[in-house]
Amino acid sequence: MKQTRSVEGPGLLSTNVVCEKGRRAIGGGHAFRGAHDPRSPVAFPVSAPGSASDAPGAVQDAWDFVVVNPTRQKIDVEVYAICAPAD
Repeated sequence: MKQTRSVEGPGLLSTNVVCEKGRRAIGGGHAFRGAHDPRSPVAFPVSAPGSASDAPGAVQDAWDFVVVNPTRQKIDVEVYAICAPAD
């Protein structure tokens, strides 16, 4: 599944993509398609499996992201979760 998120600039966004019920996240990714500045790049310091539930032992049914936008403009990023049946 792919979703788009907006990140105010300069700013930081912590977000996730949650799989449909009965599925778990087995991978994920991200894309920023705007102008890139190598001196001040948009960064994704976190891209990792997570859970939409705080319950101990919950299925990792989401892919978590942290996005850092160092620009002065709002940017849009695409975030992805690759989901598979949980059983």
